[in-house]
Amino acid sequence: MWTASTIDRALSDSIRDAALSSIWGALCGGVFLTGFALNVLGAGPQHIGVLAALPTLANLVQLLGSYLIEVTGDRKRLCLIAACLQRSLWLVIVLLPFGIVPDAGDWRVWIMVAIVGISSVCGSLAGIAWTAWMSDVVPEHMRGAYFGKRNMIASAAGLSATLAGGQLLSSWEQLAGSSVQGGFVPLFGFGTLAGLVALWFLARVPDRPETWHSGGSWDLRLFLEPWRDSNFLRLIGFAAATTFALQLAAPFYGVYLIDVLRMDFSTITLLGASSTAATLVMMKLWGPIADHHGNRPIMIVCGSVLALVPLLWLLAKPGSQVVLPVLAAHILTGAASAGLSLSQFNIQLKLSPRVGRSAYLAVFAATVGMAGGVAPVIGGAIYQALLADFHLSFAGYAVTGYHVLFFVSMLLMILCVGLVTALHEVGAAPPYAVILQLRNDLDPQTGISSFMDFAMVEVQRSERFLKELDQMTDELAARSERAVAGLLDRIVRVLERPWAKVKEFLRFS
Repeated sequence: MWTASTIDRALSDSIRDAALSSIWGALCGGVFLTGFALNVLGAGPQHIGVLAALPTLANLVQLLGSYLIEVTGDRKRLCLIAACLQRSLWLVIVLLPFGIVPDAGDWRVWIMVAIVGISSVCGSLAGIAWTAWMSDVVPEHMRGAYFGKRNMIASAAGLSATLAGGQLLSSWEQLAGSSVQGGFVPLFGFGTLAGLVALWFLARVPDRPETWHSGGSWDLRLFLEPWRDSNFLRLIGFAAATTFALQLAAPFYGVYLIDVLRMDFSTITLLGASSTAATLVMMKLWGPIADHHGNRPIMIVCGSVLALVPLLWLLAKPGSQVVLPVLAAHILTGAASAGLSLSQFNIQLKLSPRVGRSAYLAVFAATVGMAGGVAPVIGGAIYQALLADFHLSFAGYAVTGYHVLFFVSMLLMILCVGLVTALHEVGAAPPYAVILQLRNDLDPQTGISSFMDFAMVEVQRSERFLKELDQMTDELAARSERAVAGLLDRIVRVLERPWAKVKEFLRFS
């Protein structure tokens, strides 16, 4: 039976799964996967480009995942099987440096690319099944706060794993000389182990098959329903356009840091950590705000912030003060991206119907994934064809092709904010309510006041509890006295006649 205690256990196990899965993602992807491909397998730029595109393009398979969910009616089993395959495949990647493909040369890289591609497809299938599953596990009234907390813990675990993994490779390189090849074995091994253990916690989360229609026959025309839903179509348009606008320039920010601003990697690492720290802090705030004020105003506020971030990059130029605008850009990006991703996830579940929900989620993921996959390719092509040799001096400021690309991204983001204003969400507050709430939450004095209010409430609750406990004790004592008196009365009545006979016997004797 689905009770409050069942929900609490399910939500706790899901958070444990999130933390361990984040460790797996951090150690078996990102910078470590790129380093493994470059330093161990000898990958080139074309391999790295394909690796970067695979996870996004794999979202197209969510259309198939939606079909499988609706036909089989078992989203939990599909999620667990696909996620297990996704993570187990990394055992093959770990073995690539040890000659399982003898004399393969460049083929080792393409084998790794193929394995990552299959793993991404499995992960995409697991993702659509997990979203449809968890949409019924987490009560709607607490989705914002819960997923905010879950994402915050997952981000903290991923950041810790990244720092620990970097330290492991650095220590290994010092011990083994210039070679870090062997360091990836424990790195990927521990990451894979964490990912598989995460599935044990995920398997403990029950499904709620009674809350949704599935199984048997299923009409493929359900994939057309999201395109007929005008409000959901607005959400798809906003999310796809935003993803395209951001990803058009996103890959070039790192290149700009290295090639133009001449920053060292230690500084770049700290900038990345500042962005993650902002995400951790804001995830805790965005969740309750979404529950109280809605998701649409958060999308407007966060989209506006992200639209202004490129201005900070335009202000950054080589010099002693270069870190300040770039640091501000990283912090604002981390904070706003946290709110945007959380609100988009929540509103997907809110606007999609229970019947055929997986089709809505799959169409959303596939469309946004396509936009995110083609955007960096188009951005790179534009830069290479038109902006690589672009230089302009304006009022003593050197304008390069990177600046033009950042400016185009900013203009597109401004247009994207206009798209979300047409989105309708029942009960959503105006954007200024979110701004006022943020001002209140981020004000240290207000935070102290809120803490004191919380403490006073807890004291009052404790006083009420003590009074109730005292009253319960008095009632219990009174009941005990009445019970003892009744028992004694019964004993007296039972012994009354024998005692009378004893007294009569003694009188005659």
